[in-house]
Amino acid sequence: MQNTQEVGIVKALYRYPVKPMKGESLDQVQVWWHGFEADRRYAFIRADNSSRFPWLTAREVPTMLQYTPYFVEPTNPVDSDIRVRMPDGQDVALDSSELHQQLASLYKGPIYLLQSGRGFFDSMDLSLISTATVDTIGEGADATLDPLRFRPNILIESFDDALTPENAWVNGLLIFGERDTSVSMRVNRKDVRCMITNIDPETSQQMPSVLQTIVRNHGQCAGVYGSPERIGTIQVGDVIRLVKE
Repeated sequence: MQNTQEVGIVKALYRYPVKPMKGESLDQVQVWWHGFEADRRYAFIRADNSSRFPWLTAREVPTMLQYTPYFVEPTNPVDSDIRVRMPDGQDVALDSSELHQQLASLYKGPIYLLQSGRGFFDSMDLSLISTATVDTIGEGADATLDPLRFRPNILIESFDDALTPENAWVNGLLIFGERDTSVSMRVNRKDVRCMITNIDPETSQQMPSVLQTIVRNHGQCAGVYGSPERIGTIQVGDVIRLVKE
């Protein structure tokens, strides 16, 4: 027998056209079997790295978070060209030599650009975090934190007063809105965090107390990972229902 309850509302939606760069805020997004449409479909690869995690990220170049990619044709992101506003003010094509050379110089090593139809994800296709979790971690770190520090796809505001409400939703099914096209997402597991959470997405300055708080108080986890069980759309303002069997 199914148990259904309203647990929160969608506060923000984020897509990341290039894996390690700044995300864009959306009012509505199409969700396919491999996550948000056009999410993380490009990444820069460290050519001198043969590990299972070869991406060039803010670990190696913290200022990558200040590079702003955008779709030239935002209504058709899958087929659109991408341009990037660099921190120095230049606006260049994603595959431009100017961008490539600047990032390679910051990394101090060879890199190349790669595209994937499935997306370059650290673990799973969808990520979700609550405003309560962001605020709770911020209180522990004695700072006001930007949710983009955690690079979620979906930011939600919970209807209850739990400090980390999404942790209780693991193994449950979330339904976003009540449209014929409403997405359902299986909450698969908690999101284990790394030092990227220490980096302010606006300034690239590091605050080690953020990850220290997550490790000390939250078992190194913040937010949850999920996978689509029904594709469709999610909108800011959608009421979220949790289904537990």
